[in-house]
Amino acid sequence: MAEKSSVLEKLSPCSKEEIAAWEAYGQRAGLDMHEHPLHYLFPDAKTNAARQGWKAGIAWALALLADDPPSERAAEERRVSLADCPIGLFLAVGGALCLKTEYADNEGRVDAYIVESGEFFWGGAHTIDEQRRVMVTPVPLDQIADAIRLPLAKPAPTAPEPVAGGDGWQPISTAPKDGTPIIVFGGRFDRPDVTQADGDWWNSATARGLGSIPTHWRPLPEAPYTRAEPEGSR
Repeated sequence: MAEKSSVLEKLSPCSKEEIAAWEAYGQRAGLDMHEHPLHYLFPDAKTNAARQGWKAGIAWALALLADDPPSERAAEERRVSLADCPIGLFLAVGGALCLKTEYADNEGRVDAYIVESGEFFWGGAHTIDEQRRVMVTPVPLDQIADAIRLPLAKPAPTAPEPVAGGDGWQPISTAPKDGTPIIVFGGRFDRPDVTQADGDWWNSATARGLGSIPTHWRPLPEAPYTRAEPEGSR
């Protein structure tokens, strides 16, 4: 029972293990893994689609692990033709998780894809008519919804906050907001970073700091030299 609970925890979307596995897969697949600076979202359409398919697969696995897998006979009773299958996830006879969309071409071909590879789903058919008659098992939406509602992993502990007044650190409420470059720390800024504020918006080269509010700031130190070289320096 403890082993099953451990597997469920690791499979939970956005757990440390799940994120590591997804990112390793994305690199192997050559996906554009650049993410939104504030949210774990991928602007690239192909990567975003792969991520959603990945999460759908996890949801199905979690649903099966949470309860005993349905018997083969029960699965056969739920099978329908691809043409009659509702829009959403379904299982092919071989067990592959697939997705049926709301689209179809003028010839009647059903728009469906294999989640893992993104390939078009034919199910072993050679003609459009055969594809429409391929037997599949719809994935119940209530099982997916229950799996998605599992609690997210706890965030990693953040670095300790600097002490106000120590080594020049001051509360962020006292920081200049006229574009003056300063050093900030705290909040989403998990390491000291040079930035400046434009009103309430904090600009930074550190992606995770974009748009977030740090907790402390300190002035930049004096430069080690000026642009004008002193006499006799050459």
